Amino acid sequence: MTSVFILKTHECCEINTNQRKIIKIDEDDLSVFRRATEDHKQKLRMWNIIVHGAPPKPTLEEEVLWIARELGLFNDWEYDIVGFYRLNSTSKPLVMQMRDSTVKLKWLLEYREKKLWNKRLYMNEHLTLYNLQLFGKCKEWAKANKYKHVSVNDCKIYIQRLHPNDPRGVNDSQYEATTDAFRYDYDYDDDDDDDDDDDEINTNGRKIIRIDEDDLTMHERVYHDYGQRLRMGNILVHGLLSANATLREEVIWLARRLRLFKDWEHDVLDFYRLNGTATGKPLILVMKNNIIKQKWLHQYRKVKLWTERLYMNEHLTTYNFNLYNACKRWVKANGYGCVLIKDCSLYIGKWKTKDPRSVNDTLYEVKSFKALESIPSLNSN
Repeated sequence: MTSVFILKTHECCEINTNQRKIIKIDEDDLSVFRRATEDHKQKLRMWNIIVHGAPPKPTLEEEVLWIARELGLFNDWEYDIVGFYRLNSTSKPLVMQMRDSTVKLKWLLEYREKKLWNKRLYMNEHLTLYNLQLFGKCKEWAKANKYKHVSVNDCKIYIQRLHPNDPRGVNDSQYEATTDAFRYDYDYDDDDDDDDDDDEINTNGRKIIRIDEDDLTMHERVYHDYGQRLRMGNILVHGLLSANATLREEVIWLARRLRLFKDWEHDVLDFYRLNGTATGKPLILVMKNNIIKQKWLHQYRKVKLWTERLYMNEHLTTYNFNLYNACKRWVKANGYGCVLIKDCSLYIGKWKTKDPRSVNDTLYEVKSFKALESIPSLNSN
């Protein structure tokens, strides 16, 4: 398959979304499995930069060196780039695998600052074929519907009514386009007087409010989020067999209790014992992907293994684990009903999940201790 749309515009390097309300639409033209597969493919490309128009050189390394010199980043390239290869498509662009998202952003910002598209060199985030085609459709739709700007940030596509160069564009709402759902018409209120800087995203009837207050520096946040992504497909297990059993025997026993014995060798890529903690040495299961992880956790809840003093949870970093415990204490003290963990993110809700009112509940996404303290208390004064 070859790409239909080739990104050749600096618009798709738009980065700054601060103070903008991000509206996510859940309509999808993909099945649950295809969506999970597509999202997994995009995550594998998350830190990549795709380059069109670099002059041909005898070797790929010489092309990368030429690009680094043009960007003024020659001294950084060996640290910043962990790999590079030629994409097997009609145009055969160069793909550079960056060390992390901060490094990727640095290179794209240098590209924009030097306006290298004037030299017919094009650098963009590395989108999957589906998202690449979606980006092209978004540009066509935006032009036809009088929206001014389409941008890509962290491999997500956004449509904006006003151009960022327009003074009104600073606080403009952005629609996150993950499928053809962006083709629907949406009401836009030019007289919106909401001064709240939180991002609001509608998901399945629940409004998720993301608070940007953070007690980590930008570097610490990037490092932490990277560490959490490495644990995204893991399951943390407490309370298995005695020390006399081997790790493999423990995993097999757990799979039998979850009625997943036939699947375990396919589902579990690896397993190991976590170094000692205050609650012992839990077992880590490295699952094949996030969908399989959720399948095992669903079976755990269905079988109710916590009644046998066996506990399975998503594998949080130390920071997020401490934040989770702080959330539980905060919820109890401030009149909220529950703390949820979903894909290693923490959410606080007003109602307990079994309460019928929780269907339309507002959830607060908590990423830091400062964000936790920014949530309004429900206790009457």
